[in-house]
Amino acid sequence: MTANSLSVKFIPNTLTALNLCLGVLGIIFACREAMSWAAYCIFAAAILDFLDGLVARLLNAHSDIGKELDSLADMVSFGALPGVIVFQFIAINRGLYFEFIERWTLTDVLFCSVALLIPAAAALRLARFNNDEVPRPYFQGMPTPAVAILVSSFPLILESQFRLNIYDPQLNLIFTVVAESQRWEWLQFLAARLLFSDTFFLVLSPVLAALMLVELPMIALKFKGLSWGKNKWIYIFAIWLVLVWVLFVIPYVFWIPINYTNIDFISIPIAWLGYVVLSVVYATFGHPNKRIIEVE
Repeated sequence: MTANSLSVKFIPNTLTALNLCLGVLGIIFACREAMSWAAYCIFAAAILDFLDGLVARLLNAHSDIGKELDSLADMVSFGALPGVIVFQFIAINRGLYFEFIERWTLTDVLFCSVALLIPAAAALRLARFNNDEVPRPYFQGMPTPAVAILVSSFPLILESQFRLNIYDPQLNLIFTVVAESQRWEWLQFLAARLLFSDTFFLVLSPVLAALMLVELPMIALKFKGLSWGKNKWIYIFAIWLVLVWVLFVIPYVFWIPINYTNIDFISIPIAWLGYVVLSVVYATFGHPNKRIIEVE
């Protein structure tokens, strides 16, 4: 192997290593009462995860080390980090966050540990992906970045959209008063109410784990050229994203100058739900059964 080829492979591997570092930084933020910053780390890591693969393809710099490093980085940024965020949400909503850990009961630990199903499932999915030698034109199960992006929307909805302090132990007691004073619509009230419910996260964690592990063909967002025929499912999803943007984001950024802090982050889980529904339709009617097409 020449020095030039080694230097080329260094570029995508560096991007992957930065992805991993962002995951570690996000965990630190999540443990330091800065969950919005942890969410931003997930978004930045997702961009780097896209770029490292793109750069590797453009430079023809694929390597076994790069493949393993990519899975390790994804495990931290899209497995461990969202698991920590959900763990924190459960602990806060159960009134445990400000309790000394010595006072936690075994039941408390077990309830909060339900969030660990997310990193466990992510690890199994990534290991399965690394050992799958059959090229597929689709994802088999929910990709870990999609799960992480959904989880990242939760602190952003509360802290950036509603200006609510998730760490305030008294907020649950005055929740209805806050909702009335801010004149929330029913969708806003439902979204905020769910995020202050430990039951929501106790149900969500195994659901997300199951979506990662289920052998359901899901749309791979990787273009093969620009033609409609080869990319129609990606284009349909793109149309859905535009509709979500028009309905939920543009009303908040219509006036100039644009204030991006007012973007309605509820659009993220709505867009995510659209991806899941569209993937189910794709699995039922659209994916190429037993026909192998390499995903470039």
